[in-house]
Amino acid sequence: MVSFEKKELSRPKRVCLRLKEKREARGLTISEVAKRTRISQKYPEALEQCRFHDIPFGTVYQKNFIKRYASALGVPHEEFLEQFLDEEVPTNDTRLPPPTKQKNWSSYLPAIIRSTLLAGVLFATIGYLGIQVKQSIEPPSLIIYTPTDGFIAYAPEIIVHGTTEKEAQVFINNEPIILHDDGQFEEQMYLSDGVNTISISAKKKHGKTTVETRHVILKKTEELTLRNMP
Repeated sequence: MVSFEKKELSRPKRVCLRLKEKREARGLTISEVAKRTRISQKYPEALEQCRFHDIPFGTVYQKNFIKRYASALGVPHEEFLEQFLDEEVPTNDTRLPPPTKQKNWSSYLPAIIRSTLLAGVLFATIGYLGIQVKQSIEPPSLIIYTPTDGFIAYAPEIIVHGTTEKEAQVFINNEPIILHDDGQFEEQMYLSDGVNTISISAKKKHGKTTVETRHVILKKTEELTLRNMP
């Protein structure tokens, strides 16, 4: 009768220790493995010391990390991953990564309102400055009510009446005249016989000048009398 001798099989090393031995056999440091896996060095250290609880987010990420670690060593990951699941993961381990909190669009509403208000203020400021610059460099408006160009006068006195911008200065034949608060002006002039040229100009302090010219003809009473005689 053949007798069988019962031998006690040695328990295999844990997956964490086997991975460490593989790394040392290839002459790699933990720092080099961390660079290859692009993972913080503290996690390879936790893995080789069998501190799986220090690798965050549970089994899903631990499995992925073991794959990357084995790939960095240039060894197949399947047997290491299978051993890890058999030895280190409880059958009821259902941990998953923490869910990402979805932000409702309404949570961005205050920032959207602030951005809109800031943009509105910015555009309003730019628009206001643009208007001010435009008004300062453009020539002022100038409207002459009387006299009209080519007007025939029968008396030597005439009223020059017009309006311009309140900030402007008004000159008639290069002589300054008084401008009312509403921008209107009236100035009495004396005409000479024949054709009179009246130059009315409005000038801004830092801007251009607008000029209107009127030609007024003064006819004497004697001329009219002679023409009407038979």
